[in-house]
This record gives sequence, structure tokens and C-alpha cells, in this order.
Amino acid sequence: MRSLSQLFPMIFILLLAVPSLIIVEPATAQSIPKPSKPEFTVKYITQTTIVPETTPTYTIDPYSGKEKILTPGRSSYNYTSGWLELKIKNQPFTPYINSDGRYIELYYNLRYKGHYGTSWNYYPFNPDGISTKTYGGWDMTYLIPYNASDTEYTIISTGLDNLGIPHYGQVDFQVQAQIGYIQDTGDAFAARVWGIHYNFTGESSDWSDTQTITISEIATSPNQTETPTSTLTPTLSPDSTPTPYNSYPNLFLSDNMQLTIIAVIFAVFVVVIASLSLYIKKLKSKQSVA
Repeated sequence: MRSLSQLFPMIFILLLAVPSLIIVEPATAQSIPKPSKPEFTVKYITQTTIVPETTPTYTIDPYSGKEKILTPGRSSYNYTSGWLELKIKNQPFTPYINSDGRYIELYYNLRYKGHYGTSWNYYPFNPDGISTKTYGGWDMTYLIPYNASDTEYTIISTGLDNLGIPHYGQVDFQVQAQIGYIQDTGDAFAARVWGIHYNFTGESSDWSDTQTITISEIATSPNQTETPTSTLTPTLSPDSTPTPYNSYPNLFLSDNMQLTIIAVIFAVFVVVIASLSLYIKKLKSKQSVA
């Protein structure tokens, strides 16, 4: 029979091994699963509303005493708006918080192209998991992800302008399911000045089969905007930013504006350095003459 002094090292090793086994088990159980390729349908919806006529209003000019028009009148007219509606069949999934404290959810990603083209456009994330648009800017807009609903289907409604799709022709659509979490890539200062991107981290499914729709050209009023941009109410994770925006486009700084600002700052910097160098040279020449 072994003495207690001989058994002690073995007992000590077992005590160290047991906690590590306990820790490994949840990490393996919480690995992010790869979602299935989604099934969906897409249709183009139009709605015509009658904009009522308005009568002009008048006021008295305080200097001439004559009556003048304050606001002009307008005849009634029909306004037709159009938007896209995607109906995605949800797959079984329950959101959870992983071992890093991240709220893991099921999202949907879109890609689309002209039916006769070959280049895909992505929204809201490109194949690298980076948001395809910049958010923040002076009006502090935020990304609204396409969260899966808790019902049988997720309905996504979005205006054509939100995706940069013209009001005519044929468009090919595909949908991708994503399980993971979303976080922004910059601090508050960067968001305010430059705008920021968002990153998706997790697992993505294969792209769905292609659905093609035909968009009929419609007349729109310059005083009206397409509706809606999204019918989803996003589920905010612990890392999400509150008060998301509800429409697009927004007045954040575009990439061209950002480049212009950087170029101006760089030019001013070069002029300052050149002026300082010239001043130093003149100062040295005066000292050498003296």
C-alpha cells in the first residue's frame, strides 16, 4: 500500500485537471453553430395614395397694404410608392450569451444585383463581415441589423433607395443566415467625425437560391420619400448601441467628403512645414552673415 506522501502528488494533479475539464465543457457546448441555407420569397409592392389639394393663403403687405399670397395652393395628385418585401422562413435557434458575455443572435444578410449583371451588392455586411455603409456622422445614425423574428417568418421591408436599386428593371436576390454578434469598430470621436463601420463575428450559411423580381417604373414626387425602410424592431444585445435610426440615406459624411477633409488637413500641414523650414533657413543665413 502506498503511503500518503506518495499519493499526494497524484491527488494534486487530479485536483488541477478537474477544473480544466469543467471549463472546456461549456466552451465546446457554446461554439457558434453554422446556420442552414435560408428559404425566402421577395416581391415588389406598390401603393398609390391621393395627396389632397390645398388652397392658397393670403396676407396683407404691411408696407403697401395690398393683399399678397402667403402660401401657394396645390392641386390634388396621385403618389405611388414602391418597396421590397422579403419573407424569410426562420430556422430553429435560441439566442444566448456566450462565455465572453456576447449576445449571440440569428441575423440575415442580403446580396443583390441587376439580373443581367455579374457583380453582387451586399447589405448590411460584405463577405468579410464589415458593414457596407458608414454610420455615425453629425446626426449619429446607427446600423439596424436584420434580426430574425420570434415567429415562423421574418419579414424585411425596405425602400429601393435604401439599397441603391433603380426604379426599373429586374433584380436578383439571395439571402444568407448569420449566427453571431455585431459590434462597432470605432470610438465616439471617430463616429462623430468620420463615421464608423460595424463588424459581424460568427458563422454564416451558404447563400440561398436566387429569386428574381421585376420592378415597374413608377412616377414619384420629389416632395415624397419611399416607405418603409424597415419593419423590423431590432433586438438590442448588451453590446448594441441604443436609439437606432429608422431611415436611409442619412446625412453622415460620405467617403469622398472624408477623403477631401483629410486632403485639406494634409495640405495645410505641408504648407506649415514648408513655411517653418523657409523661416529657419532665413534665420540661419542671417546668423551666418552676422
